[in-house]
Amino acid sequence: DLRMSRGLGDVYKRQAVMDKVSFDSLSLKNQSTHTLNSSQVGDSWAFYDSHSLVLSNSSFFEINDTFPHKGVLGLGGRITNEGTDSDSSQFDGSFIILESLRDNGIIESLSYSLWLGGDTRPYYDMGRDVPDEIDCGKLIFGGVDPYYYTGSLKKFNNLIFQDSKTKMFSRGYPVLPMGTINVVSSTGKSINVTNENFLAPVLLDSTYSFSHLPAETIVQIAVQINAIYVSEIDRFVVSCKIADMGVTIQFEFGDLSINVPLTDFLMSTYNTDLNSTMSFSGGDEACFLTIVSSEETGFNIPVSYTHL
Repeated sequence: DLRMSRGLGDVYKRQAVMDKVSFDSLSLKNQSTHTLNSSQVGDSWAFYDSHSLVLSNSSFFEINDTFPHKGVLGLGGRITNEGTDSDSSQFDGSFIILESLRDNGIIESLSYSLWLGGDTRPYYDMGRDVPDEIDCGKLIFGGVDPYYYTGSLKKFNNLIFQDSKTKMFSRGYPVLPMGTINVVSSTGKSINVTNENFLAPVLLDSTYSFSHLPAETIVQIAVQINAIYVSEIDRFVVSCKIADMGVTIQFEFGDLSINVPLTDFLMSTYNTDLNSTMSFSGGDEACFLTIVSSEETGFNIPVSYTHL
């Protein structure tokens, strides 16, 4: 039974266990139905049919005391961080689910695609008590599906990550070089809210619902959309009417531009205890801006579709 810290000081009490891992609601591409028995983990096995996948002897951590209330499926690469709990040299392949899939012949490469565009709830439902069982996305092991993206795929090399405490380097995290950030109006007018030569490492993180960006960039975005900072709740709020104005936020990654509707960065201010939302003095309903400072966490943005 060990304790480890992650992110903003979240403390986890963890215990390593081994069990079967099952994936339901599965569809197969270019595969036949059979049982495979070859593996680097002794007598481990994998079985899949047209609807499910089961991996035996899969190791994971059973967490019973943590701030997040949901489980996490770790799909990242191996991490080099000697002297810490996250150093992958302490764990065999049974802890690395992509390696288990490859060793059992399910996939050929240690890769996956993640599409989260299925969560089509409107912004005014974000932050409310909505059932978690909505079909929000797809996870694809070992390949990509052109149905879930448009245009051509772009390849980026992961940037080297340095742990601020141990000073160790690793390429195990999906950290990419992000360029300028622009606010684009419905007419196509674009305002750079960073600077002309802006370039920074950013972590693609599907576990976050908030984007963490430089404080000065958030202020510039707020200026462009007339958002105000409320110190009592440490959040920026903006009139929900802006959701109908066709504004987008554009992220530059090399020669790739990703335009995200501003509505994807809005969340309802609904308070369950008061059964009401916040409003401005003029009567407009207020929405939270789901962009917060990267001062403590570093830059990260939630992903909609990615292949790693």
